Amino acid sequence: MQNLRRVTISQRRQLLAERHRLTPTLGTNDIAKIARSVIALHSSDPVTLYLSAMARMTSPSFAGVDNALYKKRTLVRHHAMRRTLWVVTHDDLEICHAAATRRVAEADRKRTLKLLAKNSDLDAVDTWLAAAETEVLTYLGQTKRASTREIGDALPHLKVPVQIAPGKPYSATASALSRVLTQLGFDGLIARDQPTGGWNTSQYQWTLMGNATTADLDDIATDDARSRLARRWLWAFGPAPLSDLQWWTGWPAGITRNAVESSGAVQVLVESAPDVWEDGWAIDGWAIDGCDEPRPTAPWTALLPGLDPTSMGWKKRDWYLEPSMVPDLFDRNGNGGPTVWVDGQIVGGWTQTPTGKIVYRLLTDVAKERIAEIDLTARRLETLLGDRRFKARFPAPIQSELVNDETG
Repeated sequence: MQNLRRVTISQRRQLLAERHRLTPTLGTNDIAKIARSVIALHSSDPVTLYLSAMARMTSPSFAGVDNALYKKRTLVRHHAMRRTLWVVTHDDLEICHAAATRRVAEADRKRTLKLLAKNSDLDAVDTWLAAAETEVLTYLGQTKRASTREIGDALPHLKVPVQIAPGKPYSATASALSRVLTQLGFDGLIARDQPTGGWNTSQYQWTLMGNATTADLDDIATDDARSRLARRWLWAFGPAPLSDLQWWTGWPAGITRNAVESSGAVQVLVESAPDVWEDGWAIDGWAIDGCDEPRPTAPWTALLPGLDPTSMGWKKRDWYLEPSMVPDLFDRNGNGGPTVWVDGQIVGGWTQTPTGKIVYRLLTDVAKERIAEIDLTARRLETLLGDRRFKARFPAPIQSELVNDETG
């Protein structure tokens, strides 16, 4: 224990800024590089994708993000770690699918078959689901891409009603087609393409996975992919405790430990809260330029959106987020809302009002000159958004409070 290398909070914050391209000198207009810097960009809230990418761009633009997704197609949407919808590069798609999505897909198929058997009028649900999947794949092979509604109009017999949570106050009726599409997505056979609405909607068109990427999702063995993903995560988010990687991936403890031990990582001590040390893991040579200390980063501020991969990258957040702020900045399910950052630390929350103004509240003391930088960042974001409006899909309490304060 005495001989293990120690990684301080200051070092972790410097690495966070450097690896996640949050310092002004490390921005780029290459969206694929941005995605790779955090392994994958969150896309459960479609707004997050754009605002996370643009916070790391040298010349932020909506067109730049759209170009990467829908013209150059250097990125793909796919469910992976913790059933979250991500946007990843083709190379990382292979790793994430094999390391995380396969396990999710297997569990979800069992869940779908059970749901159809218990809550629909279908017989031989295994046969029905297989036939339905074949029909959807055949249809998309002919049309190249189509929305859920268009697929339902073309294959109306797949819109079998299914009762969701019968007998419960929140019971509802859904279409079996939605489960078919979700399952094909988990299996890596189809992908979410351009949305049918605007930048802040999640009603996507569907396309065959082969139209979205050249990646071979069956090319990597599961154990090898887990080892590679663990190594990627430790480079982007480490050094860190094992529990952080376990939480981020959604893996059981045993799988997480095996993946890390086979990744070539080394043990260290990490400062997880002021003067609190615990066992952690790092990629050997993690310090930038091989120095004992990460090189000092330039001062920086950022307004990161809800569910940003940096805000949500670790389970234990005391080293960049004071525990007293959590009830204001995270909802009851642990989803982070839009946050204000200064030099590797969350210092408050922000939101957009119905008039388009960016408003924020600081929850800790910040030097006046840094507040001026935050103001400038907020005004730049207002200009960038223009007449676009959005609401965080998973708002924290502070977002509602800020809007109420502004509108009276």
